[in-house]
Amino acid sequence: FLVEMRELAREIAKRPQRFPLYPRTLARRALGKRFPYMLVLVVVGDVARIVCVAHQHQEPGYWKGRL
Repeated sequence: FLVEMRELAREIAKRPQRFPLYPRTLARRALGKRFPYMLVLVVVGDVARIVCVAHQHQEPGYWKGRL
């Protein structure tokens, strides 16, 4: 799990704008391949900040208060 999340974070660092916007927010989501988790990120200028690691099916959108 940790290896996959680190690899996903590296991909975010390379090209954060390639990840799709989360509906009705300014956040983007990077989906894991093997596990049902995603990294939620916000891009401001040339900085991408990971807001949280969230399960894709449990309590959707609980992290929106962090934006």
